[in-house]
Amino acid sequence: MTNETPTAEASPANNATSSELAPEQPAPVNAVASMGHLGQPPSPVNTVVHTPIQQENSSLLYTNLINSILLTIPPFDGKPEEYAVFKQQFDMLVHEKQEIPDTLKHVLLLKLLTGDLKERMRSTNISTRDYETLRSNLERQFNRNKDIKQMYLNQLKTFVFDEHDFDKMQADLDKFCIIINNLKNVGCATNDILLVDIFINKLPSIIMDTVFKKNRKKECKMAELIDIAYDTIAEKRAIAKAKESKKSKVYTNEVYAVQDATTKQVNDHQSDDPKFFRSEEGESSESD
Repeated sequence: MTNETPTAEASPANNATSSELAPEQPAPVNAVASMGHLGQPPSPVNTVVHTPIQQENSSLLYTNLINSILLTIPPFDGKPEEYAVFKQQFDMLVHEKQEIPDTLKHVLLLKLLTGDLKERMRSTNISTRDYETLRSNLERQFNRNKDIKQMYLNQLKTFVFDEHDFDKMQADLDKFCIIINNLKNVGCATNDILLVDIFINKLPSIIMDTVFKKNRKKECKMAELIDIAYDTIAEKRAIAKAKESKKSKVYTNEVYAVQDATTKQVNDHQSDDPKFFRSEEGESSESD
């Protein structure tokens, strides 16, 4: 006969007893945290509330931004030589700013166009697509290096320096330097011998001699010749002012000399006149 160990069957009483005797297991930390989070109201720190004051401040910031941009960037009226600088300023202050929406960029770009160009580039809608179209049209019309280079070369050929006024000569030289710099920016070799000859031949006669001799003695670059021209203008102007000052002093001395001679002649004439002595004797007797 086989001995078998009887198996105890689980009863409700036994289950209750085992559950009461077993230690209570703590709830998972994540569960407690999530339950606590669900049971708590949202933190006021994480809650964004757009009050009327905040909305007013935001509107004021946009207004100040727009005014600042419009005051900083000069309007563009369609002159090809001014487009490159206009585009750089607009890109830096407006186009590359991600916080400015495309619609506002479109409005600002339209606002900065003036004259006939504004009429030709007028948009019928304010949108991202129309903004991109406007920029493409401006690029197509004004960002043409070949045409711009030819325009600057024509300006160089027709340029005229003042021949007599040193201040005007210096102002003209400033303008000439701007044209040279613009040519350099569009890829023109400004040290080319043809451009150097054009520059020397256009200089005022009183300046040309010095610059020509310097370049003949040693072949110079355009920037070096421009510096020589500036120095020569300053030197000639200083000499002219010194001569004027000397002439003025000589004239003043001559005037004083004439006045002294005239006064002496009058005094001598009065001393030789008998009436002068009689009048003095009469005054003397009356006083006695």
